[in-house]
Amino acid sequence: MTFINPHVYLDTVVLIGTISLQFSGANKLAFGAGAVTASFVFFPALGNSVYLLSDIICLPRAWRVLNGVVAVIMFVLAATILRAGGWY
Repeated sequence: MTFINPHVYLDTVVLIGTISLQFSGANKLAFGAGAVTASFVFFPALGNSVYLLSDIICLPRAWRVLNGVVAVIMFVLAATILRAGGWY
C-alpha cells in the first residue's frame, strides 16, 4: 500500500526535494543522510507512540487536537517552502 500512497511521493519528492535545493556538494549528501536517518527513527517511534497512547487516541477530542497540530505544522512548512523558493 505504500507505493500507491500519494503522500509518500509528496513528502519525498516535493518536500524533501525542495528543501534540498538550498544545499550543494557534501552538504546535500549530509542532508540526504539526515533525511534517511530521520525516517528510520520517526516511523518506529510513531508506531510505538500510537501503541502506548491507544487509550487516549480513542477519544474524539484527541483527534481534534491532533488534526489541529498537524494543520499548524503543514501551514508552517508551506510558508517555509514558499519563502525558501522566493515566492513569498
